[in-house]
Amino acid sequence: VLLTRACSSDGPSAWDILVQRAANAAGGADSSHVDPYAALVGPLARQAAAAADDLLHDLEAWSMELQRHSPEDW
Repeated sequence: VLLTRACSSDGPSAWDILVQRAANAAGGADSSHVDPYAALVGPLARQAAAAADDLLHDLEAWSMELQRHSPEDW
């Protein structure tokens, strides 16, 4: 919800921002690294970025748990 409210109507969708953030998670200080939150506007932008980061952190933990639970499937 915060990502939806923080994005401009002409900008990327919340899904686009999450995908870009996930793809750039290991980016580092590379000059080709693009800030996925650059398109966020308004007072909710910082909260939306924090919520997206929290979600991706949780997804990473769940992914690791799944891989440990069923390693033969990977």
